[in-house]
Amino acid sequence: MEKRITCVDVTKELLDEASARFQPLWVRNDQRADYTLDACRKLDDLCSACDCECFEVEIDEITMEIRFMLTSTGFDFTQQAVGMLRLFSRIYIMPGKEDRTVDLTVWLPGVWEKEGR
Repeated sequence: MEKRITCVDVTKELLDEASARFQPLWVRNDQRADYTLDACRKLDDLCSACDCECFEVEIDEITMEIRFMLTSTGFDFTQQAVGMLRLFSRIYIMPGKEDRTVDLTVWLPGVWEKEGR
């Protein structure tokens, strides 16, 4: 059976790549990184429960926020997402681009701090 790629897998790799690229001006805060990965586990649970079709993870290099975008076709994940509001700095739920889909976009603060702070 093929292993499903998770939000945690993608985010770990993205954080490692970004941390290497942002050094020496920015350093990774491991406590924030752990919080981010915990939030990813919640998103993975949400994806499993709501038949997520796809997800993307990216870093805004200006604000350093991490954005997670999910699309669900099999279930309206509005109710599950409402319970996760406290985890994220921003959350948007809107009709998807495709018929009968729902898009969820959430943000977390970045895990990097200016060197010397």
